[in-house]
Amino acid sequence: MPVLNVPNYGPVSFSDTDSEEQIRDKYERIAQMAAAKASAEPDYRNMGLGQMASGAFRRSMSGLGSTITDLIPALAGSALGYKDYAREQLAEAEEKQKQAELRDPTAFKSYKDVEGVGGAAGYVAETLGGLTPDILAMLTGAGAGSVVGKRLVTKGLEEAAKQAALRSAATTGAKVGTGAASFGLQAPETFKNIYEETGEQAPGTSLFYGGLQAVLDTALPARIIDQLGPAGRARIVAELANRSTIVPPSIKMGFAKEIAKTGAIEGGTEVLQEALGILAEQTAGAKGEFFSPKNVDRLIESGIKGAIGGTAF
Repeated sequence: MPVLNVPNYGPVSFSDTDSEEQIRDKYERIAQMAAAKASAEPDYRNMGLGQMASGAFRRSMSGLGSTITDLIPALAGSALGYKDYAREQLAEAEEKQKQAELRDPTAFKSYKDVEGVGGAAGYVAETLGGLTPDILAMLTGAGAGSVVGKRLVTKGLEEAAKQAALRSAATTGAKVGTGAASFGLQAPETFKNIYEETGEQAPGTSLFYGGLQAVLDTALPARIIDQLGPAGRARIVAELANRSTIVPPSIKMGFAKEIAKTGAIEGGTEVLQEALGILAEQTAGAKGEFFSPKNVDRLIESGIKGAIGGTAF
């Protein structure tokens, strides 16, 4: 797999099937975009709210598409032993992410970039734009499940019982669809993050932690999750991990210890999901403390964005 370094951009991977002309055209296109951005780096926080939201939406849509075409195949390939194929797909996903950022630059890289009321409005607009595709994906999964549920009970039922059966099957279908959609988003993203942090492919760890993250989205009603509080949510996840046959005993002990600390953090489901992502990376060999400055920022960022999304949606 040829890799060329593009000025102002970084290394770019090309497929073995690309011709020399295709590689040259792609290289020049990326180089031109990178040079244009580097020559005049504006403060993207000065963009209009609509522009921030639409740009974030397009970046997120690109990421969602890459999850389907690159990350899920990479995870599946790695689990089946096709490590080189998985590596190529991960490189393709990284390149798509870079190009999406070139087309639609992020205004707020972190909550720390927010300055004043105007900055807060921009941060909220960009956050909502970025969350929308994932919300739509979750709803699509639930919608598909509902349709299947209805079809399962429609044929051959008496009219008097049909409405009740339809409601029950649609509800079950929605839960199944939402769970599948959540797992389909969480596990591949965890796989990618582990690879970026450690350089290792860990499909088993990714599937395990992705499953735990999906449980938080779908298995417990939001009302119950809210009533449990941070410590209660942490205990549930720790118990699920303890019963797993995937996680080694030594990791389980550290997991329980760290997740108990996480439970003391005031935050919602998103904070705990981010904490699980960090723990997945450390299970796979990532260096550093759980509560390093970088990881603390990740937890705070996820909590803020989760609160924004929860309020809006």
